[in-house]
Amino acid sequence: MFYSIGNLAGKMSGVILLPLYTTFLSAEMFGLFALFEVTYLLIQAFTGMGVKAALMRWYWDKEMEDRRKELFFSSFVFNFIVSVITLIILFVGFGLIATYFFKTEVSMSLQVVFLLSTFVRLIVDMPMLLLRITHQAALHTRHQLIQLAVFVGVVVLMLMYFRLDILGIFIGYLVANTLNLLMLLPFIQRNIKWNYQHGVIRDMLRFGFPLALSNLMNLVLSMSDKVIINLFSTLKNVGNYTLAYKISNIVELMVVNAFMNAYTHVFFKGMDETGNERFFSKTFTYFIFTLTFISLGLVLFVGEVVKVLSFNNQDYVDSIALIPVLTLSIVFGGARSMLVLPLQRHKKTRVISVVSVCIGLSNLGLNILLVPIFGSMGAAVATLFTQMASSIWLLRYASRLDKTPYETRKLALMLGAAVALANIGIWFPLDVWLIKFLLNCVLLVSWFIILYFSNFFEPVELERIRQGWEKWRRPGQWLANIKKERSAHESVAE
Repeated sequence: MFYSIGNLAGKMSGVILLPLYTTFLSAEMFGLFALFEVTYLLIQAFTGMGVKAALMRWYWDKEMEDRRKELFFSSFVFNFIVSVITLIILFVGFGLIATYFFKTEVSMSLQVVFLLSTFVRLIVDMPMLLLRITHQAALHTRHQLIQLAVFVGVVVLMLMYFRLDILGIFIGYLVANTLNLLMLLPFIQRNIKWNYQHGVIRDMLRFGFPLALSNLMNLVLSMSDKVIINLFSTLKNVGNYTLAYKISNIVELMVVNAFMNAYTHVFFKGMDETGNERFFSKTFTYFIFTLTFISLGLVLFVGEVVKVLSFNNQDYVDSIALIPVLTLSIVFGGARSMLVLPLQRHKKTRVISVVSVCIGLSNLGLNILLVPIFGSMGAAVATLFTQMASSIWLLRYASRLDKTPYETRKLALMLGAAVALANIGIWFPLDVWLIKFLLNCVLLVSWFIILYFSNFFEPVELERIRQGWEKWRRPGQWLANIKKERSAHESVAE
């Protein structure tokens, strides 16, 4: 829950500000902002070169128990140096990026502010990652909430009063992340020891570079659609697609990223323990369960969501049809996020890299094939197909590698029922808002009913649900229950 709040604070700013963006930015300008975001994500994936992912794996290694401060210092320095070199190269070649990637002129002031804000964001990533690795979720959330408040305040000021368009957004990034970095300096100082570990970094690169390549291909998987839409269509269509992507991405922010921030470190800490197969299997099942439920709710009420977040701006109405397809692709993408962990456990990072390269190239090819014919919908379908294919392949490979009994029948039942109910809600012809709303509520409840009568829940799970309902159904007892849970947790820890 802490990571959900913190992750929403860190990433939901784009969603919170969507009404402001759609009011003060044209669809073309919003499309240009989306391409800048793609550029930042590519820089972020490249500059880490897999060291960040390796830090999560190395930090809890028993051999590093007495050298963790040196490990973090070495990773921090490596990230700093690579970031500086990368951004200098980009500054020199920004004219080419603007001409061939953005297809429009970019002012010098926008170039400088974008690169400076990117640099600070890359540096802040390291101590924020260490907070997650060391399970300091409350402190992590506090920093993200402060950063969110500052960012939103600065962007509102820049757009509403100074009318700076996307330049104002990147000024917001620069100010908010600089302040966060200053607040993190004491934490950084407490967790470093000035001793650069050349050998460890070399081993981490050997482990992490295939993951970095995999991350780049994942970006190709998720971001090439915007670039190709811009090549074969207009920035306005990029803007509509971006709005649909951001709305569907709410599911990823609320569930996937928040859960993975916590679960990844739990997985690696317990990866050498025996008898965890059922735990990992059930965790995967209920992760997809939660992900599917929230996705179904978003899809059923998608029209109202778009109207609210776009202030009913008719320029963005074309985004509604894209959201169900993109949301389903995020469900499969969430499955992929969990299924790569068993491969990382066995250090099969080259397999992850090869799969990601193949899937990324497939996505690129499908985009080139489908976007000229079907426009933005072609890009959405390409994303869905590649996410689904890769998650199914990883599920089969992880099952053989880790011998975890994944509940494939239940997974298929959940997704099949959700897709069927979503189609009923989308295509049922009702113009009366209240009746449509009630129908969608009935469909959402029907999903649980279908699962119940299909023997989805085991008897022990139904008993736990009943006990949970009895314990938490009275809001007046929540505080007392939380104190009891905390006391029990501390007793176990002792």
